[in-house]
Amino acid sequence: MIEIIIVDDEMLSRIGIQSLLDGVRDIHVAQTFDNAREALTYLERKPADILLTDLEMTGMHGMDLIREVKKRYEEMGILILSCHNDFSYAREALMLDADGYLLKHELNTELLEEEIRKIYHKKAKKRLGDGPAPNPGVAAHNPDLLYRVGVLRFWREPAPEVRRAESEMDRTMAVHFLDELLSRYDMGTLFAPSKGDMFIVFQMKQSLPQSERQNYLTAAAARLKTDIERVMSFKIVLGISREFADTKEIPVMYREASRAADDFFRSPGSYLFFYQEKPADEIERAMDYIEERLEQNLTLAEIAGNSNMSVPNFCKKFKARTGKTLVQYVNDRKVESVKGYLCDNTLSLSEIAEKTGFSNENYMVRVFKKVTGMTVTDYRRQ
Repeated sequence: MIEIIIVDDEMLSRIGIQSLLDGVRDIHVAQTFDNAREALTYLERKPADILLTDLEMTGMHGMDLIREVKKRYEEMGILILSCHNDFSYAREALMLDADGYLLKHELNTELLEEEIRKIYHKKAKKRLGDGPAPNPGVAAHNPDLLYRVGVLRFWREPAPEVRRAESEMDRTMAVHFLDELLSRYDMGTLFAPSKGDMFIVFQMKQSLPQSERQNYLTAAAARLKTDIERVMSFKIVLGISREFADTKEIPVMYREASRAADDFFRSPGSYLFFYQEKPADEIERAMDYIEERLEQNLTLAEIAGNSNMSVPNFCKKFKARTGKTLVQYVNDRKVESVKGYLCDNTLSLSEIAEKTGFSNENYMVRVFKKVTGMTVTDYRRQ
């Protein structure tokens, strides 16, 4: 029997999580707690196999609870259940060596049971001493490790419309399948933010020669490509960042990997692209400036001025590079953000409009229909 404890300061959340596990064979919710300190007191008397916890809680923070559990009960599994889906939380989960990270709004019995069993079996192998030996793909907080971010995109033949294809795919199935592949091959950790591309944090031993680390990544990419294209009806594009040692750099390296993946449009016959550092020109700086401030109401003069260009010259060069006017480009990027937030059914349209930089809900709805050809309601239903 897998013994579970749940720690969450929201009563409805605790009840909802527990109800998903009611009746599941061999999984028993031993106790639920509304605060971390009571959970730690309980664990002193009675051990558990896996802790399910939120991060944002009143009193003792979820991160502090995880640190204490890691220090006191090394063999106990930890599964984070969070409402937050951004880089800072993903990075902190990675640094704390949590065994899993799921979003509450995506939970169902099958997903939760699968993740619990995976964590339990991984911990059981370590307890028995027959677990896999450490290698470059094992996720762990270790100063000997180097990281690379790999951004994943998907497309269908014959048209290489990568971003659109990804928005139409069965995202939940893709996440489950990719997570299983990464776990099977010990490649790294998968993150699937609702706002942005899926990405993998690859991990490699710093002691390995650089050529071996490069060969490892190339082989890992080839294995992912083969398995994904064998099972799913999509082809992949994988952009890889430079190496880095501090997980605080994940957001920066994500942007590098994303730029590398953009090279697909210049070389559609390939699937694997490594980031190559080169001086950013005025238009690239403008695109970065827009991306970092997408939720703000930016003006044409402000963006052109940041690139040290006159407005007419900027407009001409921007259209030549992107094939779009600045307004079209910004609206396209904002709509991509809207798509991510639409996955969260708890957010109202007015809240999404505010988060994505639209002046009001009605304007957001009109722009969304113009860019996608679909109404917001139809998109949310699919």
